Amino acid sequence: MIKTRRQFLRSALASLALLKTGLLFPISVFAKWPESVFSKKHPEEALAELFGDREITQTDKIVIEMPPGAENGAIVPIIIKTDLKNVQSISLLAEKNPVALLAQFTFSSKGRGEYLRTRIKLAKSSHVIVVVEADGQLCTNKKYIEVLKGGCD
Repeated sequence: MIKTRRQFLRSALASLALLKTGLLFPISVFAKWPESVFSKKHPEEALAELFGDREITQTDKIVIEMPPGAENGAIVPIIIKTDLKNVQSISLLAEKNPVALLAQFTFSSKGRGEYLRTRIKLAKSSHVIVVVEADGQLCTNKKYIEVLKGGCD
């Protein structure tokens, strides 16, 4: 507990020094930002940037749960479930967003990505595309959602 102004100033200066040197927030905890992927406007371009020319197989083993319609595209809940084993990553894309790639989740330990719950932002009614990388293979499924008010304005 800080009792005097001098103690407060001492701890504030120490915190500022740690911030300035980068010791308080090491760069290793920040996520890698794939800027080239987030600049793509079409899902096909984003997928090519993410996975190259690897084959992506359509499957029903990826279940997408989200409302059929969203009043506000700024907050759309989505749940991804899959029976695929050893999930390494899950990528979410939208066809009619200003930026096709919504998010990409990478799992550090295999077998921990069978369930994902998040919220996404959609500009217009479109298909939401989910690509799961599991056991070195790419699998996909998609679901259509009607958006009444766009969330990317």
